[in-house]
Amino acid sequence: MKLRPGRTRSILESSMDSVLLAVEIYNKPRVVFRQENYISLMVIGWTQLFHSYFNQTIGDKFYYKNDNGFYKKIGGEKKAWELKTCISEYKKNAQFHCQKLLLKTSIFL
Repeated sequence: MKLRPGRTRSILESSMDSVLLAVEIYNKPRVVFRQENYISLMVIGWTQLFHSYFNQTIGDKFYYKNDNGFYKKIGGEKKAWELKTCISEYKKNAQFHCQKLLLKTSIFL
């Protein structure tokens, strides 16, 4: 998948930076709260990876909205999906594409 320049690429690079920093911190024996920092940074990295995927595929639709249609905001920023929601949305999307692919291939059988 070719990445769009701009926001998608910057989110993906930020994801890679978070994961690399998590591994670097985990490998330093004298760092305090090593495991906690590793887990936090890995969750951030995975969440950003999913956000870059969703930004590439569905655009800026991975934000929560209120009942009135406006985006939920925290500290002036739009509230994006957390990791659990990203995984469930990715699974739905992947399952839909698999079913679509199976329907296409069953035509040829």
